[in-house]
Amino acid sequence: MKMLTLSLFVCAMMVLTRAVALPPGPDVQMPLETFPPTHPFDNEDNWGMPSEHDFGGWVPSCPEGWTMFSTQCLLYISKEMTWGEAEGNCRSFGEGNLASVYNAEQANDIHEMMKRAGHERGQVWVGGHNTAEDPSWSWSDHLSFDIFHQWCRVEPAKHEHHCLQVNFGENISGCLDDKDCEAQLPSVCGLSVSVSSLYVVSSCFCTCWSEYLRAGLSFLSVVLHTGRLKPPQADAEKKEEKIILQQIHTTKMLTVCLLVCAMMALTRAAALPGEIPEKNQTAESRLVKRSTSCSAGWSTINGRCFRYVPNPMTWAKAERNCQSMGANLASVHSTQDYHQIQWLILSATHQHKDTWIGGSDAEEENIWFWSDGSPFHYTNWCHGEPSNSHGGEGCLQMNFGGQKCWNDERCYIHFPSICVKRVMIFMSCSFSRPPTTKMLTVCLLVCAMMALTRAAALPGDMPEKTQTAESHLVKRSTSCSAGWSEINGRCFRYVPKPMTWAKAERNCQFMGANLASVHSTQDYHQIQWLILTITHEYKQTWIGGSDAQEENIWFWSDGSPFHYTNWCQGEPNNLGSQHCLQMNDRTEKCWDDMGCGNHRPSICVKRG
Repeated sequence: MKMLTLSLFVCAMMVLTRAVALPPGPDVQMPLETFPPTHPFDNEDNWGMPSEHDFGGWVPSCPEGWTMFSTQCLLYISKEMTWGEAEGNCRSFGEGNLASVYNAEQANDIHEMMKRAGHERGQVWVGGHNTAEDPSWSWSDHLSFDIFHQWCRVEPAKHEHHCLQVNFGENISGCLDDKDCEAQLPSVCGLSVSVSSLYVVSSCFCTCWSEYLRAGLSFLSVVLHTGRLKPPQADAEKKEEKIILQQIHTTKMLTVCLLVCAMMALTRAAALPGEIPEKNQTAESRLVKRSTSCSAGWSTINGRCFRYVPNPMTWAKAERNCQSMGANLASVHSTQDYHQIQWLILSATHQHKDTWIGGSDAEEENIWFWSDGSPFHYTNWCHGEPSNSHGGEGCLQMNFGGQKCWNDERCYIHFPSICVKRVMIFMSCSFSRPPTTKMLTVCLLVCAMMALTRAAALPGDMPEKTQTAESHLVKRSTSCSAGWSEINGRCFRYVPKPMTWAKAERNCQFMGANLASVHSTQDYHQIQWLILTITHEYKQTWIGGSDAQEENIWFWSDGSPFHYTNWCQGEPNNLGSQHCLQMNDRTEKCWDDMGCGNHRPSICVKRG
């Protein structure tokens, strides 16, 4: 597969060399330490300014309402919220999170947003957080975990709280400090570096077409400078494996940049004099088309697909029904989400019907989770709710009472339901006239990039027995962060501290993960091996299974289907209200249902 993809890419580059018949660019020297201005498109000379022909009719930009800076798109939210509410609000915009602050430049960007909103001084929520169980700080975008701008207090300082703010005052220039997560503050949302922003920064360097390689290296320097990619550490205290993995990531980023520059050159070449489309032929310039779509019967709301199910069911049967359609009971992450879901129900039924959505605290009172595994930040409880007034009110209904808000209800009550699944993304090449060689090359290059991305995740060629440990490090290089282990394309982490099942799941979610789901015997044996290598024994450990909402209807906390099982003989037996799943039980080291209030170590999982 890799060799075939490489051959395809070489053929594409050969066509590229012939297709790009532009005259030589100006004799411009571009040293590696040169970086783009903070606002690359506000420069008087419009340095690096993209035109519609540079991108085949597509000019990169931030979403509407956001402001583009040199390394990120930012959105200032003046409404004061808790940290969790602010993070949930940012995530409601699709790919957003509370902003990360890796360096002074990003702190200055946030200050600029505050000043535009009329606030010279003040505090705003940003994406840093930790937990009492895991005191190491991380960013909610999960890109770099140990790169932070300056702290307000000299480190190492004792941090009593678990959420980060950035502080601008008379004698404070954007430093970071911890704050009570329930405090009410404005916030700043950020969009991480994506393909669109990669195009933006690359365009600043790829204007001089004769300098492709130098441009790619310059862009890589920008990435290293901004902290989006951690450079290899020369510090002798750093482990050799970490250095090698960072070098691998550096190579990957350089390759991506060169591919982007090549695509830009091809797109521009396709619009050379003699081939520039007429003004009324707008479709021709959009060679690569990205579209999103929901299946028939589903409605798009904020980038996800929703479906109203009128048949009344228990909460667990409603969730199982959603999973049969590749979905889960709906999670709600903003007021906008909620109002549009209400409108969907109103349009289908002509009334605000009581309806199940995906929230539940059946495993432990007042620790709520969404059934699709997403973080439970946004809430819309009715006054005095959740109350658990009848006992056993562990599931979430919407449209309750006169205010049409949320109520906790007994999970065996029958209600209609709302399902949600991710939107489908299609990429295709389309032409309104017969394609030229240059147009075909663009599509070929895009396909090669997609294939290369997949090939990079495939198992490598079998190393020779005489190869050193370095080859194994290369083979292990995945997108798993430090402290996580790759198993079958996912990233796993053993948490030795004993916790209840719900607190263990919440701890995993703070790390952008969930308690582990297990989908095959191979998964299970490798998870067992991970625990064995760390603890030197087969310890009883929480994984993500639960039937707390309805006996014998099991779900994984990450929202994936519950198909594979490895129960011990006679299990699950629900002996004394046992609703959570522990592994490594008995001499067979199999599965057992256990009371969710018991304390066990745990295994977290997230996507690789």
